[in-house]
Amino acid sequence: MKQLFIVLIFFLCITSCKNEYYTPEGIIDKTEELIQKKQQWTSLNDKERVDGYTRIGDAIFGGEIACNVKPLKGIDVQTFKVFAGTSYAKDKNHVYYPLRQLCIDYTDCGVCYYSDIIITSANVENFRYLGKEYATDGKNVYFRGELLKNADGATFKVIDGPE
Repeated sequence: MKQLFIVLIFFLCITSCKNEYYTPEGIIDKTEELIQKKQQWTSLNDKERVDGYTRIGDAIFGGEIACNVKPLKGIDVQTFKVFAGTSYAKDKNHVYYPLRQLCIDYTDCGVCYYSDIIITSANVENFRYLGKEYATDGKNVYFRGELLKNADGATFKVIDGPE
C-alpha cells in the first residue's frame, strides 16, 4: 500500500510539474477573407488575426503567441490597422512591417515572433501599398519594409509581370 501511495505521488508530481504557457483560444484569422474581399487597411477586433498581427484585448501581438511572448510595444491599438496580404500595418504614430523575427525553442515550447517592426522613416499620413510588397509614403519607397535608397516615392511605379 505504501509503495502504491509513493507511485501515485510520483505520478502526480510528474504530470503537474510542467511549465504552463499562455496560449490564447478563439483567435480568428481573417487574412484570407480580407484578401478575397480586396479589403485595404483593416482594424482588428479582439481575438482577430491578420498577417500575423493579433489583437487580444488592448494589446497587439506579432507572430505566434505562445511561450509567454509579450505584446508589441508602443502600438496605439485604437488606430492600429493592417493591410491584409502584405504584412504592412500602421497606427497614428508609425508604420510597421516584421523586419526581424526571433525564434525561441524551449524543450517544451517553441515560437517565432516579430521583433523589429517600426519603419522609422515612413510618413504614416501618406503611406500606401503599391503592390508586389512595395509601398511608398510619397517621398520614399519601401520593399518588404526596407527603405530603397535613391528610389523616388513620388514617381515610383510597380510594373506588371511575374512576381
